[in-house]
Amino acid sequence: MLKNGVNFLIFSHIWISIGAVGLFFGNCRLLNIEFDIYYLLLIFFATLFGYSIQYSGLFEINKSRPLQSAWVNKNSSVILFLKWISFSISLLLSIKIFDFQQIILSLPFFLAVLFYKKKISVFKDLRTFPLIKIFVIAACWSWVCSVLPQLTKQNFSLDWFNVIFTFIFILAITIPFDVRDLVGDSKSILTIPILVGKNKAIILSLVLLISLVIPLLMQQNFGIVLYFVLVFLVLIPSFYTSSEYYYLFIVDGVLVVFPIFATW
Repeated sequence: MLKNGVNFLIFSHIWISIGAVGLFFGNCRLLNIEFDIYYLLLIFFATLFGYSIQYSGLFEINKSRPLQSAWVNKNSSVILFLKWISFSISLLLSIKIFDFQQIILSLPFFLAVLFYKKKISVFKDLRTFPLIKIFVIAACWSWVCSVLPQLTKQNFSLDWFNVIFTFIFILAITIPFDVRDLVGDSKSILTIPILVGKNKAIILSLVLLISLVIPLLMQQNFGIVLYFVLVFLVLIPSFYTSSEYYYLFIVDGVLVVFPIFATW
């Protein structure tokens, strides 16, 4: 029963959607901007839609993610339902929250999510472009969890440190996922681990985390420094494990607990 519950939580993408809410809420605390319940709901459902659309329909068994692949195929109707309900709610919330200019500015990120794995007549799916996969992910997360919350509250006054902080942080915790996918990814998809090797890619991930700690120490933001120590320790097992529960529950889970440290 517990295992089935955990499988539903992580394989349905509800857990990573909660993580997106955690990153947004933590950033609001760091930026000292007002917490918006409607935007929080939008973050959750937009993330749920973004991930569900990548896994809707029949899903080929991925050697690096056999449990997830099997669960998605068995529960394809659940994924389909979550995709359309999350899209509908996201659309309604977007209309309520954003003005026309913010919607237009967000359109490229929506298209990036839409065509991340979907081929169109002009070019192949975005993730097959050399090294672009991880940067598309980091850019989308930075836009949704840092830039847009600031635009909706502060017009065009952006805290660029927070934007860059979010971008580098997402890069750092996404690289291990590319390491995990070394076996399952198509050889046509050039990723950082394929380019530099597994161990060097993970070391790069850890170095990125350390690069964020230095300015935080200068700002005496010891709560987030402690948080990055935790994330650093959480990423160490990526050197030797390919467990789906480790990546989808533990690594993604660092986003869920982010607000705890951001409030210190």
